[in-house]
Amino acid sequence: MSDAKIEKYLDIFELCQDPFEVFSVWYEIAKKEEKNPDAMVLSTVGLDGKPNSRFVLLKRFGKEDGFIFFTSLLSRKSQEIEKNCFVSLLFWWENTGGQVKVRGKADRVSEKEADEYFNTRPRTAKISAWASQQSQPLKSYEELLERFERLKKEFEGKDVPRPPYWLGFRVIPFEYEFLIYTQERLHKRILYYLQDGVWKKTYLNP
Repeated sequence: MSDAKIEKYLDIFELCQDPFEVFSVWYEIAKKEEKNPDAMVLSTVGLDGKPNSRFVLLKRFGKEDGFIFFTSLLSRKSQEIEKNCFVSLLFWWENTGGQVKVRGKADRVSEKEADEYFNTRPRTAKISAWASQQSQPLKSYEELLERFERLKKEFEGKDVPRPPYWLGFRVIPFEYEFLIYTQERLHKRILYYLQDGVWKKTYLNP
C-alpha cells in the first residue's frame, strides 16, 4: 500500500465525525482495488452460547438502511440471529490495507426488499435457493445436485419465485472500528461509538 493511499485514509478521520461517511469512502476505494470488496465475516452467538462466524456478501448499505445481506431463514446464522440479534461484521481489504469492524443489531428486511433483490439474481441462483435446505444435514452431495436438477425441470419455462424462507437482515450499527495496516505494526485504530444518540470517536492502541 502506497504512502499516498495511507494518507488518504488518515485524512478522512480528521474530516468526518460520522463513521458512515468514513466507511463510504473506504468502500469506494475498495471497489477499485479489491477483488471481493463486498465479502464480510458475519459473527453471531451460537445457540450453544459460543461464537460462530462465516463469510456473507454485503448487498446494500445506507446510513438509514444499515448493512444488508440475504440468506435462508433455515440457516444456522438466521436461527442464531433470531435468538440473539447482536452481531458483528468484519471487512478486510488486503490491497488497501484497511480493516473495518461493525457491531450492531440485526433485524429482518421486508418481504418487498427480499423480492426486489431476489428478482435480480441469476436464474440458477434462484433455483439453488429452493434446492438448498441451508445448514441442514445431507446424506451426500449428490442428493443436493439431484434436488437442483429436479427443481430445474419443475421451473422450466416458468418464473422462479422467492422461497418463503429466503429473506435477509439489516444490521444497524452502534459501533465502527477502522484499522489502517502499517508495515511497522503501528496500525492506526479508530473507534466510533454511539453515546446518547451521538457518534463519538477515540483512537486505540494497535
